[in-house]
Amino acid sequence: MLSMKGKRKLKYIVSLARTYQPYTFFQARFDDTNTRGLIQELSMEERRMFGFNGRDIDWEHYIVNVHLPGLKRELFRGRFS
Repeated sequence: MLSMKGKRKLKYIVSLARTYQPYTFFQARFDDTNTRGLIQELSMEERRMFGFNGRDIDWEHYIVNVHLPGLKRELFRGRFS
């Protein structure tokens, strides 16, 4: 039988699993046409100032090295004590 702390941790893990379930095997392509259109309306100076290009984002790096470690830290930082 789980302790109260174990039950809270399990409930939290199940809630995370439910939250991320739709994205786990999600195979879609995102369209950034509108974003690119807005960037085209910027002056060259504004483009240099804001420096955004969605194609420069390394999503695999972000998920593996930023997002998931953040979730892990949140999960194990003692919020269940």
